[in-house]
Amino acid sequence: MHKNMFSHLITFVLGFAAGCTFTELLKKKRTPSAASQNGTQNKQLPASSYTSLNNASNENVCNQTDNFSLQSLKETFDSYNVKITNAGSFGILLEEIRSSCYKDLLKSFLDKVDTPQTLIEMLKTQTTPNKVFSISHSTLAPFISKEQLDSYLVKDGVSTSEFDSNSNEIKFLLSLYYAKGIDDFKNTLGSYLSDILSAHERGVDITELYENIMKIIKSRYEYLS
Repeated sequence: MHKNMFSHLITFVLGFAAGCTFTELLKKKRTPSAASQNGTQNKQLPASSYTSLNNASNENVCNQTDNFSLQSLKETFDSYNVKITNAGSFGILLEEIRSSCYKDLLKSFLDKVDTPQTLIEMLKTQTTPNKVFSISHSTLAPFISKEQLDSYLVKDGVSTSEFDSNSNEIKFLLSLYYAKGIDDFKNTLGSYLSDILSAHERGVDITELYENIMKIIKSRYEYLS
């Protein structure tokens, strides 16, 4: 599966893909129901597949071809300071990717914006960050099963039939959760940023709006630090 296909599916879930300007991001609308579009229906998984993620045993999985070695993601696990202990480590990694992306976005505004005008310029000209995740080859434990990977897709309304390999599911989920960090930024600050863009276009003094926004960004960044 090519990168543009990942972008298509992420747009399918979130309504946007990374790489658009912040102004474009604020205008994007989330898809009402990804699972109901294009006639796709998700593979139904046993309810136990969700609860097994954090308690899965890695015994006797070395001989099963439908399992993915999490050691293949060691570089990514290390970069996000997440330990590889069992199948549940993958879910922890996904949430850390999401949280770190959101936090890094907050910091980028704190670092680059110092006046109302620079805020407007950043929103109009800067693009949302994108990240490419690499996968190496490993046959070492711990492993995550195909069923467990599928459960993440089902939860986000993505058909499991879209993917032809565990590696592509992994790459998509990593990219999706990175994009979710951008979505969190949009959901928490979007209304404030849209208001200041609208006020600027109307020629209204945006000083007070700017100061309020930067206080919110700073407080949320400090809360996460």
